[in-house]
Amino acid sequence: MRIKWNSVTRSSKLLAMILFIALPFVGFFLGTKYGYHWANYRISTYIAARQGVFLPGLELTRNQLIEAKTRLAISEVWQIRPQDVFRDFEKPNKFYFVIPQTNPAEGTALAMYDLAWDVSYGKYEVMKPSLERYSVSYLLRQYLPEDRELRIVGIRGKDLVFRESFKDETLGKCASAWLYQDLESVNVSQENPERRPYTLSGGELKSVQKEVTDCLEIAEEAGVDVTK
Repeated sequence: MRIKWNSVTRSSKLLAMILFIALPFVGFFLGTKYGYHWANYRISTYIAARQGVFLPGLELTRNQLIEAKTRLAISEVWQIRPQDVFRDFEKPNKFYFVIPQTNPAEGTALAMYDLAWDVSYGKYEVMKPSLERYSVSYLLRQYLPEDRELRIVGIRGKDLVFRESFKDETLGKCASAWLYQDLESVNVSQENPERRPYTLSGGELKSVQKEVTDCLEIAEEAGVDVTK
């Protein structure tokens, strides 16, 4: 059959009608899919930045690279998530994390790793810190029931803030542990810090509440479920 490029035919009318009807639906479908994935990406990026996690594909400065490698090394040795390792902004060589209790008799420990003690990494920049045992010290050791654990929330000045929670407890993507009422802290500048209650200041509380609100608004716009 010869195609008539310059003439309106029955076939071209039919094709035009089909495209006229179908394209808006296809565009709407693709738009909702794009919006959903874009919102998920924005939320994931937002949470990752808030937790100090470096996403794949981002160019890192030398300082960020050292931090990322240290987080990964600690998480590999003690089998914890990289985002559960916290860097001290006032003393960047120091990283804080929880050593899980594998044996109830040994207890759970709030630990500090000092990168300055890792001479080989600091001097030669090897692939990752060696994490020698003498470079890790215990700030606090607790004996907890098997179904409970310590979780670090973050650092405020010299206060390492944490809370005791159930192991199966999970937070939604937009939730913030800073809003819990049972926060505690230890002063990292002390040799034998005491466990004591911690309360956010008014300004800090408003800041955290705004972060949560912003995250929820992004999710609501795109219909993303952030409860899991």
